[in-house]
Amino acid sequence: MGIAPRMSAAFRTVPCAAGKVLIIRIEKSWIGPHRVIFRGHDKFYARTSAGKFALDVGQLRTAFLQSATVSEQISGFRLDRIIDIANDRAPVPLAKAPRLVLHIIPLGALSGEAQIDVTLFHKTPALHCPWNASGWDRRMTFDGVLLHGPALEDGTVTFYSHFYRNGIVEAVTTSVLEAQQVPGKRLIPHVAYEGSVLEYLPRCFQSLQQLGVRPPVSLSLSLIGVRGLRMAMSPMSFDYGNEIREEMLIIPSAVVESFSEPAARILKPMFDRVWNACGMLESQNFDAQGNWAPRRGF
Repeated sequence: MGIAPRMSAAFRTVPCAAGKVLIIRIEKSWIGPHRVIFRGHDKFYARTSAGKFALDVGQLRTAFLQSATVSEQISGFRLDRIIDIANDRAPVPLAKAPRLVLHIIPLGALSGEAQIDVTLFHKTPALHCPWNASGWDRRMTFDGVLLHGPALEDGTVTFYSHFYRNGIVEAVTTSVLEAQQVPGKRLIPHVAYEGSVLEYLPRCFQSLQQLGVRPPVSLSLSLIGVRGLRMAMSPMSFDYGNEIREEMLIIPSAVVESFSEPAARILKPMFDRVWNACGMLESQNFDAQGNWAPRRGF
């Protein structure tokens, strides 16, 4: 489009007496300001009723500060939710195990403008299969629709997916971060955990599209209760690398500009950070080109 960062646009033609009229609709952007880069151009523009004009230094500073405010709002929301989940204030009681948290936050979700009809997933719960689920229940909440696992004997559940009315998705699972095959060993089954995220993320994107949510979105992973975990490399080598020293790993988020972007490309840098916490350079489940190529092991 000749614009950086890219903007979402919709095109359609309408018949008229002279032939056809091309209508271009530009979605409101939450990652501005945007620069014209067509044919080597390098200006930032704004428009008033009098026409367009190039932004000066002061106007550019204001535009970037407004964009930073959106980022701060998203970071604040995410941190509040992580604290609640870590302190057993999730929308349902969670099993006592390390918790893997996925947040997908449309950049305009916290502006107060977006209201999504999420009742679709309550009326037809089969439209979205939650994380690591074979069966699930659902209920409405003040914030949206909650899909969650059946209660265990102690009343807790092992997963939930919460679809907010503003387009936010919060998904949590307690069943993939610690291997159960080796008693007395606190091990991350990295193939299973990375594979589960890679499988689930496209389903979330598809569900957001069904709700009419459009990118860009902020995507993030957080790991809670992981102090002391190590990587499980193979059945014959039960621990590898260092123990994780942090209780929580709050991995930096990424902005996703298209729901068709490959999940592996988005998630590999996040997976790498978990391996870094175990003293390793990067995830060993990808090939040199960054494609998912899980190694043998857990």
